[in-house]
Amino acid sequence: MFVSALRFLSFVMVLLALATPHRTAHAQDDLMRAYSESEKAAFAFYRLTDTLPDFRTWITPTEAYKNAKPSQRNEIVQQGTLRLQQGFLNFYVERTPLTIKSPATLQLFEASEADGKTPAKPRRMVLTLPAMADPLYFPFNVGDLWLAVIVTGVKPTMTFPLDDAKYDRIKSLMRIRTSNDKRLIRAEIVAFAKEADGKAPMEVSGVPLFPMVASPVVLALWKEDEEDILLWEDVSPGYVSSRERELMLLFSKE
Repeated sequence: MFVSALRFLSFVMVLLALATPHRTAHAQDDLMRAYSESEKAAFAFYRLTDTLPDFRTWITPTEAYKNAKPSQRNEIVQQGTLRLQQGFLNFYVERTPLTIKSPATLQLFEASEADGKTPAKPRRMVLTLPAMADPLYFPFNVGDLWLAVIVTGVKPTMTFPLDDAKYDRIKSLMRIRTSNDKRLIRAEIVAFAKEADGKAPMEVSGVPLFPMVASPVVLALWKEDEEDILLWEDVSPGYVSSRERELMLLFSKE
């Protein structure tokens, strides 16, 4: 009990020592770029469940730790813990979204006319994501923590209407000829974590996955070949991405 209290006090003292004045959104974006999406997802989980992470369990399973000499491992844990403590201290679930990347398939369908049995449909795009489970979730892992991030409104198969310009552009870029043509693309979902359950994990193949619900603000589809090309994007009204904030900051200095 006494040792645990000392460890907790030490953790709090380190956090206070690392504390910095209020950061701008731009500075926050710069700081969080040093952390992986899995680390940010774990930060969000511990913030939402109001618990403290044991960062040692994030570090000891890494290849850097396993391949290090025994005399170097303590230093790796200390430096890694300080880095993660700083990230956790400066992570705010309402400011920093998670970026989820997933392979997906895309199909295009021409407009259809009403025939008395089915209503007319505009030109449309059908997006299919790999279904991990029902509901659809995206797994994240840090150390011995596994998370199942469930993005509200995102389903294994989704249909989006397209105007003529967007339809023709996607069809040309992806070289689609008929609706039978399926193209492999990359889907990126930007979402803010909202709720997490640290007590009732989902059991998948014997591995406990703790559910965390996230609300999406961006769905972007990318073509992957010699260079990434943005095919289509849906952005929630009012959301300003870090890239847009950088441009706004740049123009404000001119």
